[in-house]
Amino acid sequence: MIRRPTVPITALLFLIAAPQAATAAGPSVEVVEFGLFETGQVRRIALPKSAAGEMNLVGHVRLIRSAAVIAAQPGRSFGWRYRLRHVPPGSSIVLRTIHPALTNPKTGRTMAFSERRVRISQPENIRYTGYTFDNAWEMAEGMWRFQVLYRGRVIGERSFKIVVPLN
Repeated sequence: MIRRPTVPITALLFLIAAPQAATAAGPSVEVVEFGLFETGQVRRIALPKSAAGEMNLVGHVRLIRSAAVIAAQPGRSFGWRYRLRHVPPGSSIVLRTIHPALTNPKTGRTMAFSERRVRISQPENIRYTGYTFDNAWEMAEGMWRFQVLYRGRVIGERSFKIVVPLN
């Protein structure tokens, strides 16, 4: 009688599942472009988790120049365009901007971040997240980070160094 070696069932299951686990990618962000942008304001909406208390929704976004160091100027827009990968339609993400502390002189409110939740209908679309210096008090020198969070975890980030030129 020839005796064949036995393989435990758990080992067989691991061998079958391992290739699938290796190819299954989790949610992520693909950076398309970043830097200075030209944007057209569509409308202003409330943004309670921010120093300003509101934000611009923009359209007609066009990259002017790729840059990671941005000179702050009134009306200047900077940010990034990206595509979500492996984020299921109907789920939501959080867009967070971390920046030096900003104090709104009208309200006295000081914050070092802004944040909003967005429901995703078409993850494969290219998205834009950025910031426009609408007021002088927003032009804070230092590191600014744009983050995309999915289920509380950062899945993408782009950083910029903001400098305030001397007059």
